Amino acid sequence: MPTLPALTSLLQRSRARLSTTATTLPQISTVLSITEHRSAGGHDYGLIRAHATGHYTVILAATGATLRDWQQLCDFTRIDFGADAWDVVAVTAVADTFPRTDTAHRRWLDTEHHYRLDVADLATDTYLAVTFVAATSAMKSTPDEMAVEVGRRLHTLIGSLHAAGLPTTPLTAAQVAAVGVRAYRGGLPDDPAPAFADIAPDSTPHRVRDVFCHNDLHSATWVIAPHVLEPPHAMGSVLAQLLERDPTTPRTRLAITWRATGSPRPSTPTIRSDSPSSPLCSVSARR
Repeated sequence: MPTLPALTSLLQRSRARLSTTATTLPQISTVLSITEHRSAGGHDYGLIRAHATGHYTVILAATGATLRDWQQLCDFTRIDFGADAWDVVAVTAVADTFPRTDTAHRRWLDTEHHYRLDVADLATDTYLAVTFVAATSAMKSTPDEMAVEVGRRLHTLIGSLHAAGLPTTPLTAAQVAAVGVRAYRGGLPDDPAPAFADIAPDSTPHRVRDVFCHNDLHSATWVIAPHVLEPPHAMGSVLAQLLERDPTTPRTRLAITWRATGSPRPSTPTIRSDSPSSPLCSVSARR
């Protein structure tokens, strides 16, 4: 008779729909692929695998949360995911602003008539990406193995974020692909249901100092000094300016990453922002 863990693993594998598509993205040195699984709480979610490093990422949409709710995350100097969360190595909060409708998007792309959008034409989606590191060689090489662990804990993670005032819903593989195409390509997708492999930019990327360019998009990355995250600063005024919707730059994306500090298995596992190298802050905007 199979044990309960064996049955759980078998059930998880039977529900995993392996994606045959993979992609490489600018400034990421390893191949990325995605599989879709179902968590113990019944959520379908896409699990992004970094092949060479053994890192896996789940993206949660802050569905129903206001920008202010999402922004509260950035006031935390310590994010604690519990005593069994030593394998959470990074958390990235993303605010993505874009033209609200296809019509507004086309007007923005129309360089001949120089339409000016209004603030009402813009929308902002917020996300939280959680990155895990594989604990075993089997998990590193086999997404199904890692999905058993991630799927077991995802319901608890979603519940804890909801209790903190940030309701979230995991993105499926198809939703991850759609968000990725919008992020890296800038224009309207040719395919309403793009594949994960379609995320990569379709123009040759290049970098000039700290600015990264592709598809007429510019991205800049910098390190935030630790004191900026401490009261009375708490990044409030900085974030307010960066998050303000501006019709002159209707496509912007703000990403703030907290990286794990301390030993691989700390006694009090946390994602901290008091390391000189974290958080990283990046902004991309269409030229």
